[in-house]
Amino acid sequence: MGLSARFAARRRKPNESMSERPASFVEHLGQIQEILSRRWLRNVALVAGLILFVGLTTMAIGDFPGDRSSLDFYMLGAAGLVTCATALLLAAELGEMARLLGDYVPFRSLIGVALVASAANLLPLPGSLAVRTGYLAVRSQSSKQAFLASVVTTGMRFVISCVLLLAIIEGWWTTSALGAAAVTISGVTFAIARRLNQSQWVSALVRIAVVEIALLATAATQLWFIIRGLGSAASASGVIALTAVGSLSATIAVLPAGLGVREALFRLVAPIVAIGTTVSVLASAVERLLWTAFLATASLIRLLAGLGRQR
Repeated sequence: MGLSARFAARRRKPNESMSERPASFVEHLGQIQEILSRRWLRNVALVAGLILFVGLTTMAIGDFPGDRSSLDFYMLGAAGLVTCATALLLAAELGEMARLLGDYVPFRSLIGVALVASAANLLPLPGSLAVRTGYLAVRSQSSKQAFLASVVTTGMRFVISCVLLLAIIEGWWTTSALGAAAVTISGVTFAIARRLNQSQWVSALVRIAVVEIALLATAATQLWFIIRGLGSAASASGVIALTAVGSLSATIAVLPAGLGVREALFRLVAPIVAIGTTVSVLASAVERLLWTAFLATASLIRLLAGLGRQR
């Protein structure tokens, strides 16, 4: 076969849709999952994240101006209760991922999977991504589609976080970078959603957006309670900005729950939104402790309930 014939054979036919192209950029996203699953990358990421987290948290504890009397345990308790709402919304997020793939899962089953995925998110990569993708892959019998559904929810959360930061943080370079990132990621997210569910992708994206906004609102409420519990104050815009930054750090899947990266970004952004760097880093650490305590409690309750049913 001559060169021109081979070239013609590889050209896309006029009536071939974008979803049928074997070299589509959506197809290559599955390679990310393989790259992020490499053990050496997980180990390096965990060590680096732990060093960054421990270092920043230790500095914040040493610089904390208050003492035990300045803490408001009622506010910290309220922040712990908000964690329950977060768990329910994570289950709803998983349900929307399943609906995007044309599947329906009872909410009771979603809660159990969401708790396991959240617990796995405290571990090195792939953590929550592996649990949710694996669960959807078993139901849809396609690991690629399950992974792409995870990309859609992550992309939607990324875009919403960028939009929130655009409305709060000023600066030409910052707004340009955030705007470009939001436009790029939204285009990829819409393309993947349309590929996964061509008939109902718009309504699916609307539902996912509602869940992601609710998750961000819940996270912002919890962060506000924690900051008040640490004896400090923060404006609504400042708390929203830190929440959006924390959401962006969570999309860095190389690190478990953005370990270390979120604390570093909090320390960087906090002065811009008139929040103390010490308080912001400590608030991030307290949120991690509250979430870990909630997962331990929920796991114990599920274990005892399972043992009770076996009797």
